[in-house]
Amino acid sequence: MTMSGQREADAEELSINGVNVEASLWILVPKAAVGIALSMLVVLLRFWAEFGYVSMFAVGFAVFIAAFEVLLIIGLRFADRPDVRTTVKPSNDLLDHLGGWWLMACAFGAFFGWLVGNLVVLMPDQWRVVMAAKVFLTIIIPVATMIPNLRYISRNAAYVQVPILFFITLLPILVGVGALISLITGARP
Repeated sequence: MTMSGQREADAEELSINGVNVEASLWILVPKAAVGIALSMLVVLLRFWAEFGYVSMFAVGFAVFIAAFEVLLIIGLRFADRPDVRTTVKPSNDLLDHLGGWWLMACAFGAFFGWLVGNLVVLMPDQWRVVMAAKVFLTIIIPVATMIPNLRYISRNAAYVQVPILFFITLLPILVGVGALISLITGARP
């Protein structure tokens, strides 16, 4: 089998709902939308069945799962396409090391920010410190680790790279925006 024949065979194996991953994103994401919505519904129903209500943590977790599924589709779509890769060579400097922690900062910053935010019940007199820690974990660290990655946006894939950087960084920011508002207004949560 020739190299191009092997690649075509591999591409045929990678499909989502019978749609080849080489298809347009405008075809792939709507095809997967039913599965994504179903997985979110299953997560929310599971939380409701276990606790009798759906908390904001459950909603956040369901959104996190949906974002992961969309990223998986986009990742499969662009995994083997050198035309959408950046032309900027990594410089292996401090900014590259900081930017390498971006996805971890977004996922775990939101989780640990949520945990720290719940400490306000245990330490009501120290609510400003708790809210400042939550803002640091959910807003400052994700944004600070995202900024070095902006230099790797390529002209050919900016339509994918910019929304990924923006929306993934927005998820932990949504967890911390209430704490930031509390700090700015001085209103106790």
